[in-house]
Amino acid sequence: MNCDNKEPHTSHLNYGSGIATQCPGVAAVGPDEGPGMDAIRVERLRQVTMEGFDADHDDTHVNGELAALASAYIVYDLLAGLAPNVTKMVPDGFDFKPRNHQYNLERAGALIAAEIERLMRMKQ
Repeated sequence: MNCDNKEPHTSHLNYGSGIATQCPGVAAVGPDEGPGMDAIRVERLRQVTMEGFDADHDDTHVNGELAALASAYIVYDLLAGLAPNVTKMVPDGFDFKPRNHQYNLERAGALIAAEIERLMRMKQ
């Protein structure tokens, strides 16, 4: 592990104690990062438990579809009034149900987490 980089990144994380710790000089990352992370966790849990979008499901999307859908939720509010252009970003077969800005960000965050986890599983 290279600790020259003082910016937090996953190669610095050690989850052995149940709390992610990092190399000396890098701020510790704990399981509770605040209400924003909590909202993303709740949305991800909803996706898994209510929609059935678990790891097995996510692993079928190997062409960046999860990240593309997350992007659509992020830019939806930024391109207000241009919704037809945003819907072109939505991968085929995916539902796009934007609501308010906060909810769209929560959904995007959960989709990004799902994509990161999928990529990490591919490396194993």
